[in-house]
Amino acid sequence: MRVGHGNSIRPADQHSRNIPAMFYALLYALMRRVLRLSGISSDTEVEVLVLRHELAVLRRQIKRPRLRRRDKLFLSAMSRMLPGSVGRRSS
Repeated sequence: MRVGHGNSIRPADQHSRNIPAMFYALLYALMRRVLRLSGISSDTEVEVLVLRHELAVLRRQIKRPRLRRRDKLFLSAMSRMLPGSVGRRSS
């Protein structure tokens, strides 16, 4: 017969499983606070940040891609529509 609470002491492996979840929750709260303080509030702006980060990761993993003529044409036309491309606009 046991004395006391049977679940009062957890094995070490259960504590170590909670560490990544706690780290994730802390990182999420920190990033949310930083984004809010920097004025980034819309889902679209956050999505752009995520896509930029994914692109940076992909650029680290592969060599420079070979762009076809139609790829260059598409990227050139679309980049002129982006805000902040004032020096590149011809209008």
